[in-house]
Formats: sequence, C-alpha cells, structure tokens
Amino acid sequence: MNRIKIYIYFIKSTYRQFKSVATVLLLSFCVILSILLLDAAINAETFIRNIISSEYNLQLIRIISKSDNSIINSKDIEIINDTDKVSKVDPYFSFLSLLEYKDENIRSILIGMNPNSQELSDLTISYGRNISSNDIGTIVITERTLRAMGITDPSKVINKSLIVTLRRPVSNPVNNTYVTPSEPNIIKTPVIIEPTSIQDNDINIPSQNSYPITPSLGITTIPQRNSLIDVTAPISDYIILSTDDEISYQLLIVGVAARAPSDRTYIPMTLALEIAAWEVHDTSLSIVNNRGYTGIQAMVSGIENVSEVQKRLSSLGFIAVSALDKEQDAQKIVLSIKNILFNGCLLVIFISILLTFFTIKSTINSSKKKIGTIIMLGANRIDVFVIILIISFCLSIPSSLIGISIYILVNNYIYYQIFNVYKDVIYSKIDIFLYIGASIPIIIGLLVSIIIFYSIKRYQVSDLIFTREQ
Repeated sequence: MNRIKIYIYFIKSTYRQFKSVATVLLLSFCVILSILLLDAAINAETFIRNIISSEYNLQLIRIISKSDNSIINSKDIEIINDTDKVSKVDPYFSFLSLLEYKDENIRSILIGMNPNSQELSDLTISYGRNISSNDIGTIVITERTLRAMGITDPSKVINKSLIVTLRRPVSNPVNNTYVTPSEPNIIKTPVIIEPTSIQDNDINIPSQNSYPITPSLGITTIPQRNSLIDVTAPISDYIILSTDDEISYQLLIVGVAARAPSDRTYIPMTLALEIAAWEVHDTSLSIVNNRGYTGIQAMVSGIENVSEVQKRLSSLGFIAVSALDKEQDAQKIVLSIKNILFNGCLLVIFISILLTFFTIKSTINSSKKKIGTIIMLGANRIDVFVIILIISFCLSIPSSLIGISIYILVNNYIYYQIFNVYKDVIYSKIDIFLYIGASIPIIIGLLVSIIIFYSIKRYQVSDLIFTREQ
C-alpha cells in the first residue's frame, strides 16, 4: 500500500510540474495543424481544378464551349478520367497528343482528327536538337500509330515515304471560322516509320533524306519582341497522309520544329507553348494527354515573355488553351502546400525540443527532492529508476505525439487526397523529418533520465533527506 501511495504522490507532483509544458506543446500543435489544414482546404479546390493531366493515367479534357479568343477557363473544361472513354468520344473532336521523350529537347505537339476512324489515334510529330535544318518538317510515326491509323500490317510501309498534302485554312475574323482552300499546296515529305523495337521514348530522328517545309506553304514569322525569340513555323495546316495502300489520314498541325537563332538549337513552335487550337468541325475540342508529361515548363526554354506570345496568338485569331499556365499553376500550388507542411513540421519539432530543454533543469532539481521524499516513504532503487523513466516519458510523450500525429495526417490525408500523383516526390523529403520529430523527444527524455540517475548516485540518502528537510 505504501508503494502505491509513493507512485500516486509522484504522478500527481509530476503532472503539476509538466501540465503547463504539455499545454503549450499541445496548443502549438493545434495552431500549426490548423494552419496546415486551412491552407490545404483553401488550395485543394484550386489544385484539383487546375491540374489537367495525370502522371500515370490517360486523361481527356473536353472543352465544353468557347465563343471568343480569350484563354479558356476551368468552367469550360470537363476532365474525363476514364481511359475507356478516350476511344469512344466523337471522332470529329480534334485532339492533342503530348509525348515525353528521354531527350529533353524532343517534344511533340499535335492537334488533329481521324475522319475515317471511330477511335482517336496518336500520330506524333517529333523534333529535337540532334536534327539539322533540313529535318524541319520531318514526321516520325511508330508502328502503334500506324495500327491506330488502320494499317494492319505496318511492315509493308516501314521506311517508305508517305505523300503529304498540306492545306492552309483561311481565317474569317468576323465569326472566327476557318475555310479550307479548294486547291491545297502539295509537297512530298518522307515520313519515317519506326519499327516496333523502337519505343516511343527512344525515338531518334534521322537526318538523311529529309526535306524542309518551305515558306511557300504559308509560314508566318512571329517578330522578336523583347526577349521573345524569333520563331518561324507554319501557323496552321491540314495534312493528309496516304500510303501505297491508299490509306488517308487527316490532321490539323499546330506546331513543327522552330529554331532559336541564339544557340542554334531546336525548340517546339511558339504556338505549342500555349497549346493553341482551332475549331475544326464543332465548337467543342478534346485534348488527350497520353503520356502525362508534367514538365511542360521545359518547353518554354528560351521564351522569357510568354504573355507576348499569348497576345500574339489572340491577335491571330487563335483559341489559346492555356494548359501550360494551368500545369505551372498546379505545380506552384503543390510546391506551396509542400513548403508549408515542411516548414510547419520543422517548426513543431523546434518548439517541442526548445520547450523540452527548458524543462530539463527544473526537472533535475525537483526530481532530487521528490526522490528524497519517496526514499523516506520506503522506495528502493528499482522504484527510483521507474520514477526516472516516468519523468523521461513525461518529457517525451507530448512532443512525440505531435510528430506522430503530423506523420499520420500527411501520410493518410495529404498524400492521397491532395497530392495524389505527387506523393512520391514529396514523401522522401518530408517523411524523414516526421520520424525525427517523433524520435528526438524520446531520445531527449531518455538522456534526461540518465542524467538524473547518475546525478542522484552522487548523493547519499542522508543528503537527500537533508535537502527535503530544508
């Protein structure tokens, strides 16, 4: 019974000593946690509304309606996450295929449609820094693309040139419609057919037997303004591909290779920066991102004044889908939330450690008096050691709970509900600090218990009793 009284006495006195510390720690935790949740709640809608592509899933973004040349807003976009729906959409919708290759300088952007098929296909037009000026206009097609075009035996057309017909639509500035000329310009351009063994992300564009697209086909130069590079490329062309088997395929091209005179490297056409689109057969437009490329900012390499490009596109009568801006906005939101979470965790850990250290000195002094008292009540060395452990856990539990709680919050809510596909990027950076936040206070508590234990060994029981009597 005496031993029970000893522990009850010590627990009560310890609670009184650490009550204020625990309150401050828990209050700090609640404040910071509230800030994190509030920031996440404010940005969640913006984040989800702005994200237009997934890193792992094929998405279709259908532009519901647009009547002017301004940037399309989120209310005009319908995001379709179901991959199966991609092959079931209206074939008269044009689409955008944005692929990522291992070479950062190879990008492909294309808006088009297949009038002969009920399924969207993925013909790609690719350019890179390894091509020469004679390669501008070269089209690269993979076997998968040929099959999507309806060519069941791609081996028959591998390494054969396809006849390319280019037609320049005529813009009507009154009602923003486009009329196709009856007499198109015709040019024979080799189309490089890549065999199945070459994957999409391994495409290497040969530089032999290639012909440039000439200015006679309606090439327009966007003049240099400020730091805007001088880009020369077709604004819009219909392209009809036909093989030896008389299989045709109609596309609407928005971008081909463009050269930056400053460093002699090739970048995507300026129009591709804003992913400009024309209304072909309907007021609706569909965009397919079949590779989930999230590094769109790499496409603006050398372009420092994107707003000028945007104004130029509007003046030319384009309906500019600012997917570039939306992707960058989404990335900024992710970065903002991540930084707040990251800094919040560090702040909680810092406050916990700081308050813990402030209590160490008073803990050691008061523990000597308490231990002197319980020895007088009949406690032995085992009881003293147990009491020291209680002291250490009183120090460590509040701050450890903070670290563990933040870990659970971030791991179970933030990762999967808000960051979604970005969780892998954030996980490695923030997770280690959460573990540290939970473990450091416990380590400090154990160190304090060791300090107390060894400091008590230097005192005799009579000294402790004397201290108590004083």
